[in-house]
Amino acid sequence: MLELGQENLDLSRLVRFCLRLPGNQVLQLEVNQKDMPLGPRAQELAGLTVTHLSDLHISGQMGKQFYEVICDHANQLSSDIICLSGDILDRDPCREWLPETLGRLQARLGVYYVLGNHDARHADPGQLREDLSSCGLIDLAGRQQLVAQEQGGLVLAGTEVPWLGSLQALEDFPGENSLSLLLSHSPDTIRWARRRRISLLLAGHLHGGQISLPVIGPVVSPSFHGVRFAGGRFRYGQTLLHVSRGVAGMQPLRWNCRPELTQLRLTDDPLP
Repeated sequence: MLELGQENLDLSRLVRFCLRLPGNQVLQLEVNQKDMPLGPRAQELAGLTVTHLSDLHISGQMGKQFYEVICDHANQLSSDIICLSGDILDRDPCREWLPETLGRLQARLGVYYVLGNHDARHADPGQLREDLSSCGLIDLAGRQQLVAQEQGGLVLAGTEVPWLGSLQALEDFPGENSLSLLLSHSPDTIRWARRRRISLLLAGHLHGGQISLPVIGPVVSPSFHGVRFAGGRFRYGQTLLHVSRGVAGMQPLRWNCRPELTQLRLTDDPLP
């Protein structure tokens, strides 16, 4: 766990006020490393690593320095792939931060993203895509891409439903006999991923509930499944799901629910 000292960050008055509340963990970044056992399909790519970033909510509440630190820690994990699962930018004036924050992300096989519901609120989400692409990020929405082909290949794809696009664009997305990763802002695409026997689904959106009570667990989770997939690793049929608790949020409050940055290591161990 990394305590991000507020004296080195340009934080809004709201964030500084909320940090006075006892137990607020909004600046306690948890850097995790988790194994993703995907069975025999992952044999050729066992050991490949994916850094999962979600819900940055770049809005000005957390200063540019905060996101520079987050991106530096993401690079220090030295993963093969970096995936951002939506809710990237909330306020247009912060677009100018992108080159010096997300633009510094580097991974051997690329940095990929999909947009989330907050990104979809922009008058022109297409302009945000252009900004991210100019920073070297690869748009996966409604698309698929084969990487690490020399090692057997991992098929990457992304979706932004229900806010943007549709799953029809991915109807030819390979499933059962291929090692595949679907990037989605919402974990509610898990049923579709299960039917297609997608190997691994990465999502965010739910922030781990932001507030998690002892015994009760997460309090609020805007999902069709309630709090079931609020944050963590889950198995749903032959599909593994990882839901990130995210990095930030429009409400700078977290109790028993630290923000997280996660490196996922693919293994050929049997599914849990």
